[in-house]
Amino acid sequence: MRIAVIHSFYSDRQPSGENNVVLDQVARLREAGHDVELLARKTDDLSHRSLYPLASAFRTLTGLGASPEDTLNRFKPDIVHLHNTFPNWGTSWLRHWGKRTVVTIHNYRAFCAAATFFRDGHSCSDCLTTPALPAIWHKCYRDSALASVPPAWASTPVGPARNGLKRASSLVTLNPEAQEFFSAALRRPVEVVPNFVHPASHDMAPTKDWVFVGRLSGEKGLDRLLDCWPTGEALDVIGDGPLIGRLKKQALAHQEVKFLGLQPRERLLECLSQYSGLVMPSMWAEGLPTVVLEALARGVPVVASHHVAAAAELIRRGVAVQFDPTESRDATGRALAAVRRGGAAMRARCIALHAEEYSPEVWITRMEMIYAQVIASESTARKVAEP
Repeated sequence: MRIAVIHSFYSDRQPSGENNVVLDQVARLREAGHDVELLARKTDDLSHRSLYPLASAFRTLTGLGASPEDTLNRFKPDIVHLHNTFPNWGTSWLRHWGKRTVVTIHNYRAFCAAATFFRDGHSCSDCLTTPALPAIWHKCYRDSALASVPPAWASTPVGPARNGLKRASSLVTLNPEAQEFFSAALRRPVEVVPNFVHPASHDMAPTKDWVFVGRLSGEKGLDRLLDCWPTGEALDVIGDGPLIGRLKKQALAHQEVKFLGLQPRERLLECLSQYSGLVMPSMWAEGLPTVVLEALARGVPVVASHHVAAAAELIRRGVAVQFDPTESRDATGRALAAVRRGGAAMRARCIALHAEEYSPEVWITRMEMIYAQVIASESTARKVAEP
């Protein structure tokens, strides 16, 4: 197949699992023999331009500008696989290419300006009943009412972000919880195809305690975790973000908590298998971030907040323990102890689950089936339209 993959890359200043996912998927498609062209617009390449903030706001607000149509017309793909347009691609081109387009939905931005359904320390779905205005009033994007206007409007029922999903031939989400939401909200079928990571070497005898990996922002819940972190348990924090200063002060009471800052992806993957578990204290309905898949591939269990959408399935498969990051140190300690009791058997289940659900082979099989369905549907529609 000829496949065009379209993605707006987030800045490398804040490492993005989504960026890595796109690059890995392009490589896997090529390995499978497909003719793949990556159409990329990168924030790091564009943001130095003097009018970039205005241009990206205009694109988000209207869906106009920065279209890949010239390249698509030249390449003539059988399939267009769209990951993300925000904030560097327009969406108006989907009027012509939507029938060949598969969209992987990585977050909730088409319905929420913050993309998380999380605000001021709690879940928030205000914009589902009163579109746009709550997001502007609460400054949900970059803590600015003005900056919130474009993504807030784009996420309304008539906004370009929402229309982009409506025009696509097929929608793919990463977990059943997201599938349920988008299917009901858009009143159309939605597929589930989790991302993949490559198999990895692993050490069944961990040498370190616990690790948190992610952006240091409110929805990730690290501040709540530190409030109930048990004495005597070591925790390495890998990442950076707007709460770094506050979190370091908060952690002064915990000698066992160490902030390691941002780490190159290669370094992170080298050391991940050494930990007893990955702690995920998210305060929003987070799905399966790439770091969870990387942990499973290395035999590392997950200690997941009850807010995490994918936690139920991970618990059912015996690779995770659930906890409430707002409860108590004793409760958190019990969750950590449960993972330790799981021992080598739990770590082996992690590796087995990765092979069954999150391997490159499983992903390519599922995506090729969806691509074939889109091509067949588009071909049928074209024949019906012919005189």
